[in-house]
Amino acid sequence: MAEKISGIHNYCDRWCERCAFTSRCEVYRTLEEKDALDLDKDNEKFWETLSQNFSEMMTMAR
Repeated sequence: MAEKISGIHNYCDRWCERCAFTSRCEVYRTLEEKDALDLDKDNEKFWETLSQNFSEMMTMAR
């Protein structure tokens, strides 16, 4: 697997299918691991994941 490019997600336009850097993008790797239930806002798992992401973000911000 190719080496991750740090910060490449800062230039993301969310067109992963057109991007030449998906194999080196941590955001793409994370999204690739998610299933449809993870992205369904009516599913409890979506909200649990969102809560975990915000918690991690707050930890990094501190």
